[in-house]
Amino acid sequence: MKAKDAIHDTVGSQERRSGMTMFIIWLAIAIFLFFIALELGVSYWLNSEMDEKLSKPQVMLHNIREKLVRKRVS
Repeated sequence: MKAKDAIHDTVGSQERRSGMTMFIIWLAIAIFLFFIALELGVSYWLNSEMDEKLSKPQVMLHNIREKLVRKRVS
């Protein structure tokens, strides 16, 4: 009888580990998607600010950002 209990306990612990592994995988996917959505939201927010009239410091910052981006691309 003890051998059956030991086998049943081993199968149960494997099922628990499998469930925990799937939970960790889904949690990682959810966090990954959250950061993608956050980055897209921030990018959209920053780009929408560019459409508005920029003050003098913002124009200077925008010009510096454009120069840095051009240097990285080329």
